[in-house]
Amino acid sequence: EYRGLYTGTVAFVHFLVDHGHMSKHFPVVYGINIDDNEVLQIRLEKLFPLDDEVCYVLSDIASSVKWGETVGDYDISKLTERLRIDGTLKQNNPMDIIKAVELLVKAAPIYAKAHKLDNIRVDLHYGNWLQRQDGTIVAADPWVSFD
Repeated sequence: EYRGLYTGTVAFVHFLVDHGHMSKHFPVVYGINIDDNEVLQIRLEKLFPLDDEVCYVLSDIASSVKWGETVGDYDISKLTERLRIDGTLKQNNPMDIIKAVELLVKAAPIYAKAHKLDNIRVDLHYGNWLQRQDGTIVAADPWVSFD
């Protein structure tokens, strides 16, 4: 069992293998190789940086979901507007992104237990939002472990 620095990442990759098909807002895993406690190789689809303003709004929304708060109409409107402004992002539905974050929040303790971790939390900060070449927004590396 891998017990190195990236245990939250390994748990997330296993989540993707099991449930990645449930949302287009999760990255696609092409392979994982864990040789020992120091070598971890994960092959994901190529992802690209996302507009700063969109990242900030997504981070605020993810924070609300994480703390069990209702995502307000203001935040949804703000995200909808940001997606409209950047024409390459217009195919993203804010409610689908919120559902993906909700799934990540629900799955985190299940995968923490499965990987014998005491604590995995959702950490969808600014830098963990990326996009595919077609503009689909992706939650990348959204879990952090403190074990």
